[in-house]
Amino acid sequence: MNVLLYRVGQPPALTPVTNDLSAFQALVGGLIQPVDLPNDYVLICNDEGLLLGLAPNVQVGGAVIAGNVFVVKIDPDDPDQWTGVTADDVPRIRPWIRRVSPAVALSPRD
Repeated sequence: MNVLLYRVGQPPALTPVTNDLSAFQALVGGLIQPVDLPNDYVLICNDEGLLLGLAPNVQVGGAVIAGNVFVVKIDPDDPDQWTGVTADDVPRIRPWIRRVSPAVALSPRD
């Protein structure tokens, strides 16, 4: 399946990935954390990105998320599963994710 991958400091790109936990963890560099976006999209990030000191990458709502992230879609046939995104999905995803400079200083919440 394809995901919309946001690597720190690089433009977002549709990227093929195997639909399994180990592949998802490899993309974000650790434990995954899903973040719901509108229209059945899901952003996947590193659950410990801030604690690990990963570089800031994107902002979703008011939250700055550190490290590489990617976007998948909820499978319409099985809402407990994720499926890939296509080029047609990209313009629907981009308004919900804002890039931030890797130079932004972050600290974990207390």
